[in-house]
Amino acid sequence: MVFGRSEKALQKKLEAEFEQKYYVMVESVAQSLGWKPEKVLDIISDIDIAVLSNDNRVIYARKSLPYTIQDHLSTSGICALDELSERLSISQDILRDVIEQESELDISSGLVVKGSRLEVDLVKRLGLGEIINIPEYASSIGLNLENVQSLIKGLSIVVIEYDNKVRALKPFIESVLDFVYSKKHTTLDEIAENFEIPTATLRGILRHNIGQRIRWILESDDVLSPNFVYEIQKHAGEEGLVTNLCDEFSISSDVMKYILTQFIGAEVHDGTYKLKAKKSSKTTSIPKKKPEGLAILRLWSSMQYITTMMDISYTMFEAKEVDNFLDNVLSRSDVPLPLRVIMLKHQAERYSSMGALLSAMKIYAVIVSNFDFPPFLADFYHTMYVFHLRRGSQERVLRALESDLEHYPSGELLCFKAKVLLHNHDAMKALTLLQKAREMSPDYFDITDRLSKILFTMNRQKEAMTIVDEYISLKPKSTNAYELKAKLLKEQKRYDSAIDCYKQAQKLSEEGDKYELYISMMLDMKGDTQKAIKKLDKVMKSSKKDPKAWREYGVVFSNEGALNLAEYAIRKAISLDPKEATYVHDLAMVFKRQLDIKSALDFVESKLDIFSESSIVLRIYADLQLLSENYEIAEKYAKRAIEHKPDDPTLFIMLGDIQLRQNNDVGLKQLEKAIKMSKDPMIHVRAGAIFAMHCQFDHAKAAYSSALNIIPNFPPALNGLKQLEKIGSKKVSLQKLHEQFEKQMSAIMSDDYEASPDGEILKFNLSDALVDDSDE
Repeated sequence: MVFGRSEKALQKKLEAEFEQKYYVMVESVAQSLGWKPEKVLDIISDIDIAVLSNDNRVIYARKSLPYTIQDHLSTSGICALDELSERLSISQDILRDVIEQESELDISSGLVVKGSRLEVDLVKRLGLGEIINIPEYASSIGLNLENVQSLIKGLSIVVIEYDNKVRALKPFIESVLDFVYSKKHTTLDEIAENFEIPTATLRGILRHNIGQRIRWILESDDVLSPNFVYEIQKHAGEEGLVTNLCDEFSISSDVMKYILTQFIGAEVHDGTYKLKAKKSSKTTSIPKKKPEGLAILRLWSSMQYITTMMDISYTMFEAKEVDNFLDNVLSRSDVPLPLRVIMLKHQAERYSSMGALLSAMKIYAVIVSNFDFPPFLADFYHTMYVFHLRRGSQERVLRALESDLEHYPSGELLCFKAKVLLHNHDAMKALTLLQKAREMSPDYFDITDRLSKILFTMNRQKEAMTIVDEYISLKPKSTNAYELKAKLLKEQKRYDSAIDCYKQAQKLSEEGDKYELYISMMLDMKGDTQKAIKKLDKVMKSSKKDPKAWREYGVVFSNEGALNLAEYAIRKAISLDPKEATYVHDLAMVFKRQLDIKSALDFVESKLDIFSESSIVLRIYADLQLLSENYEIAEKYAKRAIEHKPDDPTLFIMLGDIQLRQNNDVGLKQLEKAIKMSKDPMIHVRAGAIFAMHCQFDHAKAAYSSALNIIPNFPPALNGLKQLEKIGSKKVSLQKLHEQFEKQMSAIMSDDYEASPDGEILKFNLSDALVDDSDE
């Protein structure tokens, strides 16, 4: 095709835009070229790298359409073609053509599904609420159990696993809600029995996913529907006898007292109740403000159209769910206004934890638009910053922040700005901001939490403790503050004092078991392991036959450093389910953290015959042999692990490291393969770290740079490049670097790794291992 001058200009402009993003707005392109939008629309059909949306507002990169479609299927995994066409505003014919050419997408009966044929089958069945027995399913399709489990973990829908079964989370939650609403009053054990799921597993699922849609009395595990509580409230009147209500609604006295005092707001004395007098509107209402002055609301308004269309976590179903939730809460005249705002906040936090950032922002926008609540404004900023950070456009949020700080200064916003500075490794400026924030909002816990931790890492421990004590004086019923003080005391190895803090928090909280576990950890760390075990056994009384519950606590203990307790808990899990490979891996990790590599090797060796096809067991055995410098054995078992899990890039990283330690340059290819097979920027950073450790600095730089191509400004990659810049003309002592690296790598490689309070991500430091040529 021969292009005219205008076509060439538009082609060049779009090529430049599509290097950075999947799409661009027609109006934006027109403005940058100095054209009217109509001119772009007239010639866009001649540009074969672009696809115009049906509403003539968005231009998509044709080559990126498969990724755009996959992004839209990331949450649900399945979508009707006509709905996808409407959502993207792209014709069904174009979408069908793209899908049929893409191996990771499938279309049948008007449904678009992400994944292979097996994934399609699983997503469809689970999406309809089916419970799948994993061993039976593996047998029916001729795959081993581990491959099926790997397949399940890679599904595009959220699932829950228990007792070798798997089911989709969303339909399960809806079924539980239907059950609770139909029963009105039930118990956690009754729900667990009805759905044939362990009570401990159910408790964890509901705690993180049910939000405000039920009323759950944690002490007794009674579960009530909100409508049932409302019925009691209407029937109760202003005052009366508790026993009358108990008889009327067939509820025990203790449960009814809890409902009256905690849910309805009544006072109960000597068997009678009386509703508390309503406060005047001056004290219960929240002052309104003019929202148009807030820069973050202008930014939210400008981004709503394109982000709701493009974001992977936002579906039409979810948009309706959010709107319905907002309508229900805001119209609840029977609930005091401050409580309604808290309900909104809890739901926004739930969406954030699930990764549904747009849903969370929509709720925060409603709160911030109507109420003067600085902490919620800070939460709004945090959520929006995370959203834009994934797209490399966080500067827009920071500009809005500076504007709002100028016109609406608050300690909460300063605290958020300090978090950004920490994220960008500027701890000193963050410290200054937090000190100023504390003066403005001394009762905002996040400031005390962040400030005390920074001071603690700077070895200014006395100041850190003083700040926490002052907060406790201000808020003597804050369980968060006592927990924070306990954690700081633990770092100082003052375990008895930490126990006292946890006991104080326990008195103020309804989560008694949680603090019993914390106390048991402190007892273990101070050397009183038998007493710790007795406490743990008591907490686990209701779940003593649930291996997953034992394992869950064992991993927590291991991560916190209560290693004797961790060993006890994981051995319990193994005794209850000796065929679960994960538990073998976990116990080996405990031995490793105890620096008892011999015990770890002996234990795993004793299990190799049973778990000869388990990649997770083969992997930990290779890792232990690597630590013992038995490189040939380590290489053998790393390769065996890859045979059973060839799609795991971390295994190729391990193999590359092992081979490079044997001066085998094939290891470079293993690391490069790991990078090519993964779109996870952390995999690229991990490979870069291994390259750097073996003085392959050009390869390391390329790996860090490729991580930045996935997520611009990705902190671990930026920090890795910063480390490389320090090297200069010097060499790196492998011996010194290995000493650092062995201590830090296990933490960096873990899935739940987080940055330290001072902002450092990759903690190993190349500059500390630099030597002159003559010293190497």
